[in-house]
Amino acid sequence: MFTGSDKTALLPEELETKKQENDILLQNILPRAIAERRKQGELSIAENFKQVTILNAHLAGIAELNKRLSPSEITKLLTELFDEFYDSAERYGLERQNSLSTSYVAVCGLTEVRFDHSQRTVDFALAMLDIIQRLNVNHNSALALRISIHAGSVTAGVIGTQRFGYSIWGETAYIASNLQSQAELNYILITQSVYDCIADSYTFIQNPVVKIPGLGEVETWTLVTTRKLIISQVELVQSSFAKVKPIADKAAELFYNRLFELEPSFRALFKGDMKEQERKLMATLALAVEGLRQPDKIVGPVQKLGRSHASYGVKAEYYEIVGEALLWTLAQGLGEDFTTPVRKAWEEAYTFLSEIMKEAAAEPELEKIGV
Repeated sequence: MFTGSDKTALLPEELETKKQENDILLQNILPRAIAERRKQGELSIAENFKQVTILNAHLAGIAELNKRLSPSEITKLLTELFDEFYDSAERYGLERQNSLSTSYVAVCGLTEVRFDHSQRTVDFALAMLDIIQRLNVNHNSALALRISIHAGSVTAGVIGTQRFGYSIWGETAYIASNLQSQAELNYILITQSVYDCIADSYTFIQNPVVKIPGLGEVETWTLVTTRKLIISQVELVQSSFAKVKPIADKAAELFYNRLFELEPSFRALFKGDMKEQERKLMATLALAVEGLRQPDKIVGPVQKLGRSHASYGVKAEYYEIVGEALLWTLAQGLGEDFTTPVRKAWEEAYTFLSEIMKEAAAEPELEKIGV
């Protein structure tokens, strides 16, 4: 005869299913390494970590989406977005922390030591920006991210008993959280501790110091392009451009003739005197080439140029055609001196400058994105 308890007893396969479900739930709440320790019976888990990198991102544009999408549609969109963030974080070795639906906090170097934790975190941030831009195109949405990254020491541990989570705290976490609001939409803001690790990988501009309540001033940088020109390429660009200067008028004429040959519709973008436009082109090019040795000094003017081009109707896809016309013009002007290394250096320099211009041109659209 069965007792009451016997009737409710689970079969072995049901027990295994329940165990698997609990394991999945645990790993969704805790980092994998911490979840394993918890399963082994370790209840009090708290440690100090000397060096980790924290990413704090805020998702902007949700309020505007609420006006035109149903709750179920927004939920589906956000699920897709955060699932992609999770997959990318896994690839770069970051662990997500518990956060609000409009925030995303992740740490590298926490439960698994990573000597390149800052590099991985910045690369993950760049992947996040790619993901959200792709999602905007696919769903005709207007979302953006404010991303801040800081590195330092933290304390982390399992908080709670009935309802628990793995949390990080300390000065580093506090700074990372406060800096997020200082980041511009779809740009990555980093602190000195991160900059020192990755300054040679990307191009940054230094921002005014940020005052953190209770801590004082913090120095920050903004990543403006993933390109980093090497000095030998800069020297090739500058020395070859010096050979073009004596024929500047002819070079400018060749450039525009080639540009309109490649894309006749571009003629409509130029309303004024073309001779004056040709002089402005060579003057602007001279300033850009001269400034390549100190790119942080020319980022502002290049961004301004990108915004003004956008106001004239220049689109991101036009830059490839302009680049093709520029390289062709240099080949005509330099002849045999336009060697493969010289061409490569100009390709890198043009990509470097055009990426900054395209990013700046997108900023007016970002202004329409709310909180």
